[in-house]
Amino acid sequence: MADVLTRLHDGWVEVTLNRPERRNAITGPLADELAAVLGELNRSNTLRVVVLRGSEGAFCSGLDIKEFGAEPPPRWVSEFSSKWRAVHRALFDCPHALIGALEKYAINGGSALALACDYLIVGESSFLQIGEVRLGMGAPYNLAWLRLRHAADHFYYIPAPG
Repeated sequence: MADVLTRLHDGWVEVTLNRPERRNAITGPLADELAAVLGELNRSNTLRVVVLRGSEGAFCSGLDIKEFGAEPPPRWVSEFSSKWRAVHRALFDCPHALIGALEKYAINGGSALALACDYLIVGESSFLQIGEVRLGMGAPYNLAWLRLRHAADHFYYIPAPG
């Protein structure tokens, strides 16, 4: 089963994180697939929009701590930093409108993916969580995307009808 699915529509593409059994948590193989998919889509001159979402009701639960902590560690763990950087480079280089469809939550690394989007469409009970801050750790991609894409004067609240 692919960790990242694409579904092409007329002028737009849906990119789906596809690890529902782990709430679409990020691993090295998922990062590799996502960077490759985004790189390919970035070269398209027929697309206008990329929609990024998670499968089966959740956007992304962040890094898959179970996989990162496995014994013996997966071979990709030592290279994860460069894999994750490649994902964010591909997001930064995206020439198309990037829309995040945020269902339920985006946690830690998942928040970084959501914040990389030009626009976020969120459910009423959706939320972002950046837990590294509570632990006194940096969250550099989260902070970079907040500054690049979501300066304070760009937030809008549109209440649900009714």
